[in-house]
Amino acid sequence: MPFVVTYLLEPSTMEEGPMGIEALKDGNVLYSLFGGILLFGAVLTLPVYWLIQRGMSKWVAYFIYNLALALTCAIKIATVRHMWWLTAIVSFLWGLAYGGAFLAFNMMSDCIDYDQFVSGERREAQYEVFYEFIPKMVEIPGQVIPLMLMAAAGYVPKQFPQSDGVCTGPIICFIYISI
Repeated sequence: MPFVVTYLLEPSTMEEGPMGIEALKDGNVLYSLFGGILLFGAVLTLPVYWLIQRGMSKWVAYFIYNLALALTCAIKIATVRHMWWLTAIVSFLWGLAYGGAFLAFNMMSDCIDYDQFVSGERREAQYEVFYEFIPKMVEIPGQVIPLMLMAAAGYVPKQFPQSDGVCTGPIICFIYISI
């Protein structure tokens, strides 16, 4: 998101801030606004995911959560240069999908309880290590490769606008490959 705000939307190069508000020309303020919109969307859907998992099953709710995340990731393709309002809409939709993030922890605690029932031993630390550590091993290349692509495309710090290659590399990594 910081990359999108700084180099794709380029708020500092706008003639006036979004909605005519001059403070929104600051990338940090715009980034915070998008984060707040995402959080608002997530809070709105918490009761919906809770009702789905209570009415159907946790697995169905978790499947819907992952499907919604995949769809909103695909919608991020629509983010275009200087279109802050479209980025705000995509942030809200991503927040709507992200409201079900609690389901994974909920399902893992059920697995830990079942394992204790079957084996007689409480091994929650082993589950937590795999749940937290394995994604970090995937995140490292996921964060380094886009930066390497930006460097290869000719990224120059604090230069506006950046070349199209600098903007295209991370978009391909964060949007197209993640689908």
